[in-house]
Formats: sequence, C-alpha cells, structure tokens
Amino acid sequence: MKKIYLLIIVSLILTSCFRKEHRIEKIELSGLSESLNNSIELCLEESIGYESYHLKFNTTLKNGTEINTKTTLMSPTDSEKKCFKIYLGASFTHRHTPKEESELIKQIFKNNVSEMTITIFDEWGKEKIRTQTFKNL
Repeated sequence: MKKIYLLIIVSLILTSCFRKEHRIEKIELSGLSESLNNSIELCLEESIGYESYHLKFNTTLKNGTEINTKTTLMSPTDSEKKCFKIYLGASFTHRHTPKEESELIKQIFKNNVSEMTITIFDEWGKEKIRTQTFKNL
C-alpha cells in the first residue's frame, strides 16, 4: 500500500514539474476598422505541444465597452507551434451568436482596444495557468 502512495506522489510531482507555465510573448491585433475578418495574433514563449488550452478574453474598447469571449488553442499537427492567428468571426462567433454580440466583436481591431486580459486554462478549462493584461492594442 505504501508503494502505491509513493508512486502516486512521485507521479504528481513529476507531472507538476513538467507542466508548462505558458506566457504570452507577443500579441497583435489586425484590421483598422470593424470586421469579423480581423484577427488576433498571439505568440507564446514556448510551444503547446500536442495539448490544447482554453483562452478567455476580457476586452475593453476605447469607448469603455467590455467584451467577453473565449476560444481554444490546439496544435494537433505541429507540436512546435508557438504562434496562433485567432480570427474573430471563426473563433468568437457561431451560428446562434446574437447580432448585437457579433457587432461588438467586430469592434476588436488595432488601436481600438484600451485593455485586453487573457486567461489561459488547461485543456479541460478548469485549472487556471496564467492571466496577462495588455494595454493600448
């Protein structure tokens, strides 16, 4: 029984030692006007491997409007991938997104965002890995 407990403790220690503490190295918005074709280019300090991560965005526009969105980062074919292009329409909207919400999301473009807070969660969306805030994008 002691061996089982020891094995569990050692495996938990090893798992926590190798867990990536993802940090966003670079973020850049595209587009100079309202469009769902605008994108957010996001680069991490280290690759995500074959895992996936949930991202929650809390965006404050220059006019004070807050927009909450979320998406998933995954890289099933390239384990060394660090940079991701997140298209607003494809990542933040779906068939049943209300028109008012789509109109707000369109307003995420270069020089129109005063603050963007991004929280990275594990692949199940339960454990918070990191939160970072970027200003004047």
